[in-house]
Amino acid sequence: MAMKFNPVIIRRALVAAALATGFGSPALGADLGGNCCSDLEERIAELEATTVRKGNRKVSLTVSGYVNQAIQYWDDGAESNVYQPTNEEERSRFRFLGNAKIDGDWSTGYLLEIGVRTHQENKADQNVQGASAIDVRYSNLYLQNKQLGKVSLGLVQSAGYHITELTTANTLFFAKEGLGGWMGSNNAGFFLRKPDGTLSTLRWGNILAPGPGTNKNPGEGDRLNGVRYETPAIAGFVVTAFWGEDDVGDVSLKYTGEMAGFKMIGGIACGEYNGGSSANRGGAVLGGTDGPSHIDYLGMSASVMHLQTGLYVYGAYGQQDDRQRRAVFAANVEDQDRLWYLQGGIEQKFTSLGKTTIYGEYERDKVGAAVKSTNGQPQSGSSLGAGAAFNRISGTDVDTWGVGINQSLEAASMDVYIGYRNVSADVSTSATGAGSSAVTSIETFHAVVGGAKIDF
Repeated sequence: MAMKFNPVIIRRALVAAALATGFGSPALGADLGGNCCSDLEERIAELEATTVRKGNRKVSLTVSGYVNQAIQYWDDGAESNVYQPTNEEERSRFRFLGNAKIDGDWSTGYLLEIGVRTHQENKADQNVQGASAIDVRYSNLYLQNKQLGKVSLGLVQSAGYHITELTTANTLFFAKEGLGGWMGSNNAGFFLRKPDGTLSTLRWGNILAPGPGTNKNPGEGDRLNGVRYETPAIAGFVVTAFWGEDDVGDVSLKYTGEMAGFKMIGGIACGEYNGGSSANRGGAVLGGTDGPSHIDYLGMSASVMHLQTGLYVYGAYGQQDDRQRRAVFAANVEDQDRLWYLQGGIEQKFTSLGKTTIYGEYERDKVGAAVKSTNGQPQSGSSLGAGAAFNRISGTDVDTWGVGINQSLEAASMDVYIGYRNVSADVSTSATGAGSSAVTSIETFHAVVGGAKIDF
């Protein structure tokens, strides 16, 4: 629910307030005589001076956002606990959106969005909860024409951002694709629990695909500084292109529409991360020195819902190729990371409260030779056990399945949810990082997350 500040409405409210204080009474009106209108305008000006308002009357201002807080129970096979995080799937945020009409079909404006975490879920581990954090998600201005499209400049979405998260169901803020399920975007900081019950010095984030995007998922774009162009919707299709951040570029095609009683959404994107910091992009670092990244990606997703029954299905695929990985490992290692995701369920208004969404999900992640997310060097598997001593991680297979339910409370613009995920992984290691000579099965990680999101 957005909150808009209309100067006309504010002014009328001030007039009403002024009248209520006595300017509208017959006796006082008689005392004021011919100066009643000027006195009223003066009183209104005084009230306006003490009222919070936007900077000018030419640019509209809309304030919106939401708070998404959760309680998470986790069990790593030997230890369990309950944390109270901000849900990292879609963290709390507030945004300021401005718009001004120039002439005819032309308009301009800006977007400023700030993310808020009271407990940064992906920084937590078995010993500590994550700290609070605030980050700038978007800061850009735009120029738009109804026939020609929209150009944005600043910190924006790349063309492929969220391309693997296109769904018809109301689940994205707590259940969606993500490398290793909750492990990739939410619990990447947790240490691996080895088969003997002891903790490894490696974290889940060390064995999952580094990923160039903010979400750390193969097939995803990012939020970056650059120029973004988006066409108007033509028969439900929108084409988007992005370039910026020292030779990062991507393009996407998306479709949204209804046909024969079905609601549909889908899209595909591809891009390159060339130049810039390879370590910051999650890529391999050649020769121990951080240099330009060379990562290509492809991502897609689609979802269909039957409007009458509410039955739906949502699927996603993503892959990335790190062209420097083989040079860093000095071996013919697996330099591609892939994910497959499938979610299905029903979304129906069973009660007057609002729609209920019930779903099940499965994800398969196949990760290539591992590099550290901090410096892009080959990741050692020595702490996984005797069979992996002094070996490089040559690949990881991660399986995730889960179930959950969300209840929308339409009167309060609120959603209440709970979901369970089960994450297991097999880590392959070898002396060079090529092939596999040992496989270590990590203890299964269980997570139950319940919480609520309220829009404003």
